[in-house]
Amino acid sequence: MQPQRAGSLVLLITEKLVYVRASQLGKCKIDLCGRKLKAACVDGSQFGGFYGCVLQVLGEANLLLDIESTTGKGKELPTTRTLLQRAFQEYGSGFVDLFLLDGLYKDKKTINLILSKGSHVLIKTTETRLNIIKDADGLFTHWEKFSGVEYEKGLDIGRLCEYQVWSCGSFQLWGVKSNIKVAHVTEDYIKEEKHEDFWVLCSDESLSGLQMREGGHIRWTIENNGFKALDDQTNCDHVYTHNPHAFLALMLMIFIGWDLFLLFDLEGIRKRYEYVKWTLDFLSELLKTDFCIQYQALS
Repeated sequence: MQPQRAGSLVLLITEKLVYVRASQLGKCKIDLCGRKLKAACVDGSQFGGFYGCVLQVLGEANLLLDIESTTGKGKELPTTRTLLQRAFQEYGSGFVDLFLLDGLYKDKKTINLILSKGSHVLIKTTETRLNIIKDADGLFTHWEKFSGVEYEKGLDIGRLCEYQVWSCGSFQLWGVKSNIKVAHVTEDYIKEEKHEDFWVLCSDESLSGLQMREGGHIRWTIENNGFKALDDQTNCDHVYTHNPHAFLALMLMIFIGWDLFLLFDLEGIRKRYEYVKWTLDFLSELLKTDFCIQYQALS
């Protein structure tokens, strides 16, 4: 561990204990169209006066495990690799099956690092200038002529959209030490009159095109159920400190509290409030009220 992280050692160990216990309870797997997988996201975000790359493990509770600070978006890739190296060291090679990433991470160094540690990558992108996507697009345009192309279409009831998915394996991404399966996804949303068109690259060629599409959607968990939800409850965008070491320690403490909060939310307390619209805001108010009652009783 780097010397500047030494002060955060106890926090990292505590976070690891939370994750290990949650994993033992089966809370750290996603359902990818009928296939159970251990999955994680990495992404960067602004926190107060600092920019940090964050690791999130997905499942019933989307746990935030670690953060590495950087000077800005231009340094996100090397910072993410530092974060991943530490995660594999702490949790072991292959501790997750699949890393869900955005288009920024179509970087051979990052992909090869993940592959070398026994995990796979799934990358959602709208970048069509990549050679691998140009090759796939040429194939999918005449997909009826090629037996190796999978084609699926249907209606996604949950998202209220009609979709089409073309997918095929055995493509090459320059510099990557693995074959890549490529999927092209188009979606037409019924109520919003919105059209989506994106590509998914995946090193696990056993995934179907529909599973790759779903993985591309789940990739946004770190944005919606990670950064945004965390800020709503903790105001972590506030500038609490200008010291980078204090910032890392503070964020790890926030992550530990947040993860415990999410796991507590799964303990069934909501069954007592079946006629109430259950939200994390409501749970937060319940906990604050209970704390005040307990504090007054002890005073």
